[in-house]
Amino acid sequence: MKNLLEQLKPEILKAIEESAEQYPSLAKELKDELESQYYVSDMRYGTFVHLSGYYLSVFNHLPKDAWANFN
Repeated sequence: MKNLLEQLKPEILKAIEESAEQYPSLAKELKDELESQYYVSDMRYGTFVHLSGYYLSVFNHLPKDAWANFN
């Protein structure tokens, strides 16, 4: 079974990696959280909030739900 980091849309992962230089702690925390979880329903709310910001920066609108961040 793939963890959430492996299921994350590549565009969002790229945005996280690009922001890692400016926000290394946030990028590491997000990647660690996503790597340790397998179900969207187990993801912390704070992680969803941060992912929504990346989703907005990539797709120019907010995700309709937490599952929109993943393939």
